[in-house]
Amino acid sequence: MLSVSALLLAGGLVHAKKPKVDWAALEAEASRAAAIAPFAATAPPARLDAKGAYVMHPAPVAAGHCYRVAVAWPGDTPTILTFGMAGDTPDAPPPNAAFESRTVQAEQSPLAVSMCADHPGTAYITLTQTSDFRGLAAVNTKAQLQYAVAVTSHAEDPTAATARREQEKVRAAAVQAWMDQNVERARAEEAARAGVCTPCKAEWQRCTDAGVPRETCNTGYSFCAQPVVCGAPYAH
Repeated sequence: MLSVSALLLAGGLVHAKKPKVDWAALEAEASRAAAIAPFAATAPPARLDAKGAYVMHPAPVAAGHCYRVAVAWPGDTPTILTFGMAGDTPDAPPPNAAFESRTVQAEQSPLAVSMCADHPGTAYITLTQTSDFRGLAAVNTKAQLQYAVAVTSHAEDPTAATARREQEKVRAAAVQAWMDQNVERARAEEAARAGVCTPCKAEWQRCTDAGVPRETCNTGYSFCAQPVVCGAPYAH
């Protein structure tokens, strides 16, 4: 085996090559997941290959059509797929009045999502990978993103479109109500913390101003602030 010095003298360190991807197999997998009746392909699948936090693929959308996006990737890397739509000019109406985007995720390939457009615009297909960070899922900012992306579509019947828009209004209202509840809950929790934390911090300040050893004041503050997490005033 060559030493590191020998490799450097030979012209530099040897870098590992990217794993070879069977693009034909990925394209076939994505195409199968996208071509579910009544959706039909209008273009061959795209190949996305980049390194970083995310990779994006734009595609035009026409009014009165529904679209299905399916992606396939090698390995069992958790993936998040966001299918968004936007008008092509600032004053253009949004393609879908109820939702700007839909997001799905899976740990294994393939992954698919559908969305309909009432106005023309552009779809933005965004893909990210997640990894475990201290027990939590976090976006992998240095991921090797390799995806086959298939987009299919079908013309939407006007009667079906009317029913679909009504259903989306109900769903959008439910999502907004859930978000509003979360905001109110967060505000209530913040107010409750302030009711405990503010007096505790004032007591800590009086303790230190009186010349009491800081360690003693810190211990008293920690007891005062429990069980609410207030943050240590002596750490700021």
